[in-house]
Amino acid sequence: MVGQDDLERLRREVAAPAIVHDAGPQAEYAYADFFKARISNTNTRKAYKRAVDRFLGWCHLRGLELRR
Repeated sequence: MVGQDDLERLRREVAAPAIVHDAGPQAEYAYADFFKARISNTNTRKAYKRAVDRFLGWCHLRGLELRR
């Protein structure tokens, strides 16, 4: 289970798109943790985040939801 303090800290550092927010706190934590902690190179992190956010935006426009 995701700790509320951990989630709040990561929310401040890495804002998740609406589709991730709608999937719940565990999805928000996973999204923020991936981009904040897992990718150490700044340029790589920005490129991955841009690509993932574009894909998630595409999903959101089509009414798709994240299940887990």
